Amino acid sequence: MNSYRFMMLLGIMLSIEQAIAGGPLLMKDISPSQLYSETEIQQQTAIAKTNQKSQLSILQQEFLTLKKINQLDVSSLTAQDLELLERAIQYQSKAFKKHPEGPLPIAILDIASAAKFKLKQHHVWHKLQTLENLYRSDWNGFKQSFLESEDVLSTSEQEAKLELVKKLTTKEALFLAEQLKSSRSLQDPLLIETILQSKNIDDLSLLLSKLQSPKAHQILSKNIPQLAKPVQAELLKSVIENNTYLASQALNQYAKLPSAYRSKNWLTSKLKDQHLGSSVAMAIAQSNDLRIYEELSAIVTNQKSERTEVANALLALRFAKNEVADEHLKKLVEGKYIHFDDMQQEAQRWLK
Repeated sequence: MNSYRFMMLLGIMLSIEQAIAGGPLLMKDISPSQLYSETEIQQQTAIAKTNQKSQLSILQQEFLTLKKINQLDVSSLTAQDLELLERAIQYQSKAFKKHPEGPLPIAILDIASAAKFKLKQHHVWHKLQTLENLYRSDWNGFKQSFLESEDVLSTSEQEAKLELVKKLTTKEALFLAEQLKSSRSLQDPLLIETILQSKNIDDLSLLLSKLQSPKAHQILSKNIPQLAKPVQAELLKSVIENNTYLASQALNQYAKLPSAYRSKNWLTSKLKDQHLGSSVAMAIAQSNDLRIYEELSAIVTNQKSERTEVANALLALRFAKNEVADEHLKKLVEGKYIHFDDMQQEAQRWLK
């Protein structure tokens, strides 16, 4: 290669490196040696797993770097490991997937994100050690550190505290939850986890009456079933009455409690609710409680029942999908006990 061609090639490679460092490239700006098909990706990574000493392609180098980062133990990082991670968080991917969908390349591996995550895990671990040492040796110092609002700004601090909450006794958690309630909203993750760890029914009831987030659904499905059945029943009734965001889920869980722990009359009384009535009907249908169908039939035949109440009672019978419910529905239709003509006609169609 003559010197002119060498300088031209060097200039092209430098331009590519600078573009990579600056952000996304166009496909046309990337060297063919940096582009890999799906088959090539599988082949090259398989080779890198078994042969790490031969001359490696860009993809294989990135694959092995990512593998090394993922294997690092956050509790025992050396100075070399930390140096590797600090370099890696600045890394711009150089291996891209061949694709026809558009002009921008798709990086195959994300080394920078993996390094950032590993460093974050290390910071959480380090903060957790500090908190655990305080917890074991200095309750007042631990209490002060735990209640400080630094974690609101620092995700590492917050995650360390959330991890440590699992080690608290119910008595300790209750004390800290009462302190946190004075300074934080019920949406605050640390307050939520501390209340859950305390297992205090009054605090749980307050939390579930206000909380409206995916975490609230998780608490209902995972935490509430761990409580005694009578406690579950009371908490779920409170949620149904006070939190429209969680009401449908709470209804389903309440209806599936053993009949000894729930109020049949209270549940069917909710059929007249303009907003929750249809959800109550579905919950009753899914409960598979054969003893409730007499109550539903009584609602339908009662001349004083409201229109919404009758409609939802009929829906509960329809969606129960068992022989007993079907028999009740059939008797109501054939005996013409449904005193709303349009509902009588609709229920007749259900039987066809």
